Amino acid sequence: MRKFEYSDWITDERLLKLNKKDRDDLLSYKKVRGRITVKKRKIERQKNNLKLEKELLTDLEDDLRSLYGDVGGLFDNLYFSVSLIGNKYRYIKRKTKPVRIKGTTKPFQLTDKVLKKHPTYFLSVTLKKPRPPKNIYLGNEMKIRNHLSKYYKDDKWLKNTTNWKRELLNTSHKGNDRHDILFDLIQKSPSNFRKIKITLDTLYPL
Repeated sequence: MRKFEYSDWITDERLLKLNKKDRDDLLSYKKVRGRITVKKRKIERQKNNLKLEKELLTDLEDDLRSLYGDVGGLFDNLYFSVSLIGNKYRYIKRKTKPVRIKGTTKPFQLTDKVLKKHPTYFLSVTLKKPRPPKNIYLGNEMKIRNHLSKYYKDDKWLKNTTNWKRELLNTSHKGNDRHDILFDLIQKSPSNFRKIKITLDTLYPL
């Protein structure tokens, strides 16, 4: 049921019969009411437009899902992430006999974990498609610092800071030269990427 609006009960003829204050108050009331009506109509139009836009968005999302089948494999093969791994320990096999651990079928070689004097580092490259990551051996900290110093022709890499670590971690950033080198190597043959020999000199050729 439509709400009855009392101000409509006063016609233009009756309006002229009112005193000035009542007439001004009523006109102000009608003016604001008119603005509300305009705003409500605008909102309704926007609602209808929004509903249409949502329907168009749904159609586009359906199109995108259907197209993903054509490019999904591309992402699986070419997307990768990079992390820097430090190896602080080396393992030495004991001379005692291998032992068989309860619940296993193969003998277990006993080893001792020894802290390295100079830890070594690897750049671990993980592709999107499930497969073991490729670990690129970089050497110890001093080797990396010396190499970066020669590559950039800047002695700042030889100072006792962590700038060399930040430099290697930047490899994971899209647009970085090292990132592009890895991308190109992966693109040539994603399935053989783990077999390719990559060294510090590959990433920073002297």
